[in-house]
Amino acid sequence: MNFGEGRDHFTICSVSTPMGYGGISVIRVSGRHAFEITQKSLKKKNRTFESHKAFLDEFLNTQTLKSIDEVLVLPFEAGKSFTGERVVEISCHGSPVICTAILNELCRNGAELAINGEFTYRAFMNDRLDLVQAESILSLIHSHSELGSELALRQLKGELSSKVTQIKEDIVWCLAHIEAGIDFSEQGITVVEDTVLISKLESVNAHFKDLLDTFETGRVLKDGIVLVLSGEPNVGKSSLMNILLGNDRSIVSDIAGTTRDVIREDLLYKNLKFTLVDTAGIRTNSNDPIEKIGVERSIKERKDSFINLVILDASKPLKDQEDLIFKDLNLERTLFILNKVDLLKPTELPAKQAELKAILGSIIEEKPYIFDDNSLLFTTCKSTETKQLVLGRVYDYWIAKFAHIESVSVSSVRQREELRQAYELLIKVINGLNSQLGSEFIAFDLKGSLMALQRTVGEVYDDQILDKVFKEFCLGK
Repeated sequence: MNFGEGRDHFTICSVSTPMGYGGISVIRVSGRHAFEITQKSLKKKNRTFESHKAFLDEFLNTQTLKSIDEVLVLPFEAGKSFTGERVVEISCHGSPVICTAILNELCRNGAELAINGEFTYRAFMNDRLDLVQAESILSLIHSHSELGSELALRQLKGELSSKVTQIKEDIVWCLAHIEAGIDFSEQGITVVEDTVLISKLESVNAHFKDLLDTFETGRVLKDGIVLVLSGEPNVGKSSLMNILLGNDRSIVSDIAGTTRDVIREDLLYKNLKFTLVDTAGIRTNSNDPIEKIGVERSIKERKDSFINLVILDASKPLKDQEDLIFKDLNLERTLFILNKVDLLKPTELPAKQAELKAILGSIIEEKPYIFDDNSLLFTTCKSTETKQLVLGRVYDYWIAKFAHIESVSVSSVRQREELRQAYELLIKVINGLNSQLGSEFIAFDLKGSLMALQRTVGEVYDDQILDKVFKEFCLGK
């Protein structure tokens, strides 16, 4: 069901807190008749509802006149609530039985059960927030770390929307002058020189690029860092996974091929979410069809990861471990881990590093790759310092290259795609101005760029996009 299909006149209700047992549950009622519908089930009749003034009352079953619960009622007048409509928040004791009974009463009194995201949808439709801010609410609810919640809160406050609006205003200025130039072209009047437009649009484009470059940071802050552990069988991937997690999540065995499927687990380190992915050992000499499928999945997971942890057995010659291990690796995002160093003497470690560097130098053909100390770690699963060593290195790498924690970041794929389209059209406009393309063609592409920006914040929208965004919300939000 689409949100806009005849539901805007409904007064809706739902539990806004998680269903379950607890001290308090909050039921939200929103719509034109929220006050009247709530009043029907209150013990004290003809009560005056004053916005933002809570009162205590009993909530009754109107058929039996028995009390369901003692509740705290907080009304909000239209224009002063989250949705922009009349809203009542009913705080009751945290029991699913009580919540269900109150919802049944509200529906009997004329309300309809809300669907996923309908309260936020109404806030969007009533101009209480834009589409970026609406998405930030979902991100805030699902935030996995303090950094992720900080980013979502900045977006909810409108910081990203403000950046987009600034860009949009500059494009509107340029478009207005180009269209005015078209209107006055027959009189031979030049409204604004092309050089002025080019200079302004190039400045806008620089802001565009800066904004698009924040996407990776935004995604990491929102969803965390995905670390894929890969390597040949029995190099210690599962043992390292267990060390990083602090529990025995992966089965450890001396039998090659023990891990056959992808295992995922999350952990929090320095307020940043890490998703660890343990993969099947990579080898080509297996005759087991199930293990071969596991190997294929391992290689695919590496392509989709943020950072690869390639585990090598330091106790064996590294040249014998080249089988598929280095295939299709993004070396700039790969941390090589020479594991089982407890089986080596300290004097042997420099030789192992030189051996790995020689191997990498022989297989890298596409572009220069600088192998430094930050690309390699010596570890042993028998050391309690291994977790700090590995996660600390990855965290420092991310902070150094990608983290702009205090800046506005794009965190949604939808936002990134709309901004990318606007950016590409703007480049096309600049090229058109430089080549003295007709003003009508330039204005057409500039309008396209402007439309993409308007879609980003929801000034222009498609019903399918809205359904997709808001149906990801939980009930009651």
